[in-house]
Amino acid sequence: MALTRTLRSSKCLIRQATRACQTAADLAKFDLSDIEKAVGHGKITPWHYTVPHDYKDTRTELNKSQHRGEVPDYDKAKGQARKAGRDDEIRVDFESAQKIVESYCDEDGVFQPPHCKELPSMTFKETFVNYHFDYIGLKSPPFGEAEITEIEAKTSVTRDNIHHVRYEWLNLDADMIDYEAACGDLQEMYKKGVNFRTINLWLDYVSGSGTLYKDSIRNLNWCRIDS
Repeated sequence: MALTRTLRSSKCLIRQATRACQTAADLAKFDLSDIEKAVGHGKITPWHYTVPHDYKDTRTELNKSQHRGEVPDYDKAKGQARKAGRDDEIRVDFESAQKIVESYCDEDGVFQPPHCKELPSMTFKETFVNYHFDYIGLKSPPFGEAEITEIEAKTSVTRDNIHHVRYEWLNLDADMIDYEAACGDLQEMYKKGVNFRTINLWLDYVSGSGTLYKDSIRNLNWCRIDS
């Protein structure tokens, strides 16, 4: 009986595959009228793939080089190094976290989650800096000296560290990238008060500034948008 069912199902699959091929062949032969073509029926290329005729590229040379995926010269040996003992500084304090969790428990000890407004959040302007939509000319702003200066002033993350994370992301295989160091950089910036806009620009910069998802909508938000 089992053999019979197997043979029957195999024949069914063969018939279905044959029908699918015939359907595909019929569609390939199908012709649209001029009126149908004029209104867009049968159009394969998405409409937004047309660059506006009045589009003007106002990016700076620094911005263009970043969007091309270029990495400036830097000291690779220093770029790999991080401050000794940094992991202890940015490690999660579980005792403090436990006290916060307990403060949200009711008299029966049942956890009552806080409102989402009480959680860390960013404004739209702080997250919009890492949106990319090439076909309407929307690209991220440049990650420049002001952002690097702020990061170096508030954290132990250096210019070489920043460029090295970008270099690894763009040039190495996934299993060769030092994600632990990069995530540590992000954690340190957040804990030491680097502006959210700067953090989002850093995230956009080290991950390629739009070079990895060519001709697509791209967004790298890492926190809830509040407004």
